[in-house]
Amino acid sequence: LPMQALLNFYYMGMAIYGFWLWHQYGKQTDTLSISRWPWFWHLGFIAVGVVVSALVSAYLQQTGQSQSPMLDAYTTVFSVMNTWLIARKVLENWLYWAVIDGAATLLYVQTGYYATAALFVLNTILAIVGFISWVKLYRQQKA
Repeated sequence: LPMQALLNFYYMGMAIYGFWLWHQYGKQTDTLSISRWPWFWHLGFIAVGVVVSALVSAYLQQTGQSQSPMLDAYTTVFSVMNTWLIARKVLENWLYWAVIDGAATLLYVQTGYYATAALFVLNTILAIVGFISWVKLYRQQKA
C-alpha cells in the first residue's frame, strides 16, 4: 500500500501547517473559527477528488503497486484533500473523515492488516464524535 505510506509523510507536514495556522490566529484578537462550506463547494470538492482518485487508481492498476488500487487511491486522495479542510476548520471535514476512515477500514481488511483495520474503526467513531463536538462549538460561536 504505497499510497498509504506516502500519506503518513503528508500528515506530518500538514500537522505542522495546522499547528502554525491555528497558532498564528491565536496570536491575533480573532481566532480561526469553525466554518461551513456551501453545498456547491462540496460538489466541486467531491468531483475533483473522484477525478484525481480515478487517475491515481488507473496508475496503481497499471503499475501493480497496490493490492487494492481503487480503495488505496480514493482513501489517499480524499485524505490529502480533507486534511486541508481540517486545517482550515471546515465543519464538514468530520463527515468526510467518517466516510474515508470507513473505506480505509475495508481497505485494511481486504489486505489483511486487521489491527490497522481495527484502528480505523476507532477513527470512524472518533470522526463522528468530532463532528458532533464541532457542531456544538459552531453553534456556540454563532450565538
